Amino acid sequence: MDELAAARAELDRLEKQEQELLKQLFAVRFAAQAQRTKVQGLIKQVSAPVDRLPNELLLQIIELSIQTALVPRKSCDVHLGWKRELMKVSHRWRNLILHSPSLWSTIKVTPTWREPLVREHVANSCQYPLDIEICSWSETESHDRLVALLDTVTPCAHRWRSLAIRGDITELHRYLVLELLDRLTFPTLTLVSLLNVPPYLDGLEGIPTEYTAEFLTPEKSPHLKFLELGGLFVTTTPLRVPSDLVNLRLVFDDPFGEDPPIFLGLLSCRNLTSLSLSGEVWTFDQLRPNSIQFPLLETLVCSVRSAGGLMQALVAPMLSHFEYCPPVWDVSPDDVFARLGDKFSSVIRLVLSGMDPMYEAKAIYSTFPNVRHMVLGPHDSIPIFRLGDDSPSEATWHHLESLTVDGPKPIRGRSTFPHHLVRWLKYRQHTRQTKLRVRLCAVYATGDWKRLWKLHEMLHELCILEWAGVRLDMKMSLFGNGNSLVLVCMSTFIGAPLILFV
Repeated sequence: MDELAAARAELDRLEKQEQELLKQLFAVRFAAQAQRTKVQGLIKQVSAPVDRLPNELLLQIIELSIQTALVPRKSCDVHLGWKRELMKVSHRWRNLILHSPSLWSTIKVTPTWREPLVREHVANSCQYPLDIEICSWSETESHDRLVALLDTVTPCAHRWRSLAIRGDITELHRYLVLELLDRLTFPTLTLVSLLNVPPYLDGLEGIPTEYTAEFLTPEKSPHLKFLELGGLFVTTTPLRVPSDLVNLRLVFDDPFGEDPPIFLGLLSCRNLTSLSLSGEVWTFDQLRPNSIQFPLLETLVCSVRSAGGLMQALVAPMLSHFEYCPPVWDVSPDDVFARLGDKFSSVIRLVLSGMDPMYEAKAIYSTFPNVRHMVLGPHDSIPIFRLGDDSPSEATWHHLESLTVDGPKPIRGRSTFPHHLVRWLKYRQHTRQTKLRVRLCAVYATGDWKRLWKLHEMLHELCILEWAGVRLDMKMSLFGNGNSLVLVCMSTFIGAPLILFV
């Protein structure tokens, strides 16, 4: 009996222990559920990662978003539509956009912008510098609307940072804008882009007067640094611009003009570091040798033809980047760069484009003796490397480090381009000069892939060869053979055909 009593006592103890454990289990389950609910509540209270970004970082993201939206759309309405969409994301985004002056600093004076929108940008930009763009005024657009928009932005001309007057403006609208600008002062203006500069404006009693861009003078725009002008420069009075100008781009549109007087106004721009000349102008032959001196000029882009006179007149001891890409090579490179000696010995990057393969280019070596990086088109390389046949020692450019042959041009079976380049590279190898980094860009073969493969075989041991932007065409053929299929992939780029058995 004692044994039975002991067993029953043990059972009672275990059952009580079971009850205690069940109570603890239920308590733990209840506590876990309560904790789970608390965690879920806390998670709901935590803001999204984008909402935890500092305002400064979020503002940068929004600015980049607006800039990105401008690229594919190319519309003056992006600043209106895209900002409105971003303001719908949250109250925080809306408040940030409304109270960030930098997001309202770009103002478009264009028919698609109404006066309330322009006033909104002027008000929300507070005292932030403004970027003004005037564009898209056709003959059907009212002059009164243009005047109304200009009257909204001109009272804050003291805040203008940049001004762009596009070429898609009719002559009458452009006259109205330019006459108004000449009456204003721009103490903070640093950048101006003015295309289609008119030769004349209607003066008193309708008599045309020469347009001299009065608003660009040092008195009106004392802090101007970057200037782009394009049009008919027929003024007999030199253009007056601030002497602190550092970046100048001129686009000529006078194929029968000679020595544009605008150059006379450039003699005072001793602080220029970048100069770009393009468009149609007949000659610079009347410029005196060494009459245009730019002691700080580092970059020169010349896209006008017959620039020999300009090369003679220019003095730029700090020039390091030179581009000569005329629309028409009507003279030999030797005629352009003849009698210059080593005038541009400071140039380390040289870009040439558009040369006729039949031209001679001996003067290029003596004019640019210290070039380290060169960019050429396939046809431009023929007169350059052909010199290696007669005078290879001077044609090797001992300081040259890289050569880029840019396209797009076809490499045909009988093209002389690679053969002159191969011979030139072999001479460099024979004289134990450092291997060049040769980059072939946007070059494609007319025909099968074997021509590009042959070009690769000719060059890859003579230089450090790189390919960029090479067109890749692949032809696929499927053949049946009993129970198997053969897939042949033929590429026009380097490599043998790829054969897959399926």
